[in-house]
Amino acid sequence: MDCYGISLVETRQVTSPAEAAQAASDLGGKIALKALAPGLVHKTEAGGVRLGLSGFAETQFAAQQMLDQLESDGFHASGFLVQPMIPEGLEMLVGVTHDPVFGPIQIGRASCRERV
Repeated sequence: MDCYGISLVETRQVTSPAEAAQAASDLGGKIALKALAPGLVHKTEAGGVRLGLSGFAETQFAAQQMLDQLESDGFHASGFLVQPMIPEGLEMLVGVTHDPVFGPIQIGRASCRERV
């Protein structure tokens, strides 16, 4: 994406609340924490996203709460994404898959919205 001038948010993928806390501590500042679980498509609605977390303890606590909530809802969380909070701008979401016959194709829809 860099070759097209599209910057991506630094992302750390971790497997436990303790690792999420350490990643948050390493990144510094406010962070976004997102759960990873098979079948979990709408993370925000399922309680799998927390924004504006600060530091080791707050992040570890939030990650454990997420795990507990997702497990009680039937999801088996495999880890977390830890990202720094970014300034306002445009966010673009694109779904892509690799078809054995046609190669890379877009699935679903791409959306671009102004962040608030």
